[in-house]
Amino acid sequence: AWEDLTPPLSDDARQAVQTLNEKFDQLSQQEAEALIAIVAENGNQVITRFDGQKISIRGYLVPLDFSTKKATEFVLVPFLGACIHVPPPPPNQIILVSYDAGIPMQEIEDVIFHSFTVTGILNSKAQETELAEVGYTMTASRIDRHAL
Repeated sequence: AWEDLTPPLSDDARQAVQTLNEKFDQLSQQEAEALIAIVAENGNQVITRFDGQKISIRGYLVPLDFSTKKATEFVLVPFLGACIHVPPPPPNQIILVSYDAGIPMQEIEDVIFHSFTVTGILNSKAQETELAEVGYTMTASRIDRHAL
């Protein structure tokens, strides 16, 4: 599950969240941005205990190349619209997926609102894509679509 890929908040991040929740309207923009940056830094930390392991995780696929007939690279995100309609989640909540079998783009466009379960070998590896910074990579052996 996605929460297994996210380490607990650091003490600094926990304090920043508390301050943001309790005093947001009293903070200057600069103070608020500094606290948000502390929380965001926590999103760069990854869990390494799953490195090299085969896992299955459910999420939403966002192709990296919309101009191809068959997509073989995606980012897998925990919620619908991430990286397209709303800003991306933190890197430790994004998986860069390589899938040699590929999925026809027409099928992806037809089911863009469907979630998928992706199964493959996971590794914690920070990378930058056009859409977002990612904290994990996966070589997928299977991708299953879920009905709405």
